[in-house]
Amino acid sequence: VGGSWLPVPANFGLGERYVLVSAVFEAVWFIGIKFIEKKLNSRELTFISLAIAGLTCFVISQLMGESFSLSAFSNWRVLVGLSFGTLSNIWVPLFTVFAFKHLDEVFATQLFLFENIFALVIGWMFYGEKVGLLALAGAAAVISSVYLMNKPPST
Repeated sequence: VGGSWLPVPANFGLGERYVLVSAVFEAVWFIGIKFIEKKLNSRELTFISLAIAGLTCFVISQLMGESFSLSAFSNWRVLVGLSFGTLSNIWVPLFTVFAFKHLDEVFATQLFLFENIFALVIGWMFYGEKVGLLALAGAAAVISSVYLMNKPPST
């Protein structure tokens, strides 16, 4: 897939397949928010989703035979990672649910396309990822498509 203009499904590895499955479940999550947003507030929906995700991850890790050691909590890097992960897993669903209650769902979903651009910038800033012409063209395509789909009609 790397470097080609179009994805070639025959060249997909396990990582690409997981990303596609994740995208499907994210779409289901967005649809689910719209179905139950009038019955639960943002905090309730966030709590329920985090409880389900935590329980599911725990069960899957146990089924896969992963070990759990309390000694990992003595490593400051682990604690920083857990703190960041915990905060992001609380705030992201909370903001997502809140946004879907106050924005048109099509527009909100289009704004989520900016995740790709943020990932590109963060990868470049923190991990030294190379940003080539293809990545910049993709970022420009995302920005321009969101703008063109949502600009006010000219009179």
